[in-house]
Amino acid sequence: MKPELIIESHPQSYDGEPFLTLVKFRDTNHLCIVDNIDKRTLGAFVLDFCSPVDLDPNIIIEHARTWFKSSDYYHMPFSFYLAKVGYSDATKIYHEFQVNNISRLVGPVSYYELRELKKVRRRTRKRS
Repeated sequence: MKPELIIESHPQSYDGEPFLTLVKFRDTNHLCIVDNIDKRTLGAFVLDFCSPVDLDPNIIIEHARTWFKSSDYYHMPFSFYLAKVGYSDATKIYHEFQVNNISRLVGPVSYYELRELKKVRRRTRKRS
């Protein structure tokens, strides 16, 4: 279920990457690549966190460009794409924001309905 947030599109004068999103969370702006959003949380790769963990943001942006231009953008979250190509360093900058504390979103917000696997209960066979 999608949350009830007002999502603004980029201004017409914006000439940056189309997959970048500005998330205003508790009066702090974060430049992100949104992974997925649900009713309570927004998961994103926060590019502002690259410097503290010694991660090159250009590598992540290159992967995001490839993901955004391919058909994978419509079928899988960015984290799934990164796992598919074998790049795991980006998990250092992954952060989940509580939707209740987000006051503004500018840019694309990816929503993928990820279905939970149902646990199958099997009866044990009693031996007599």
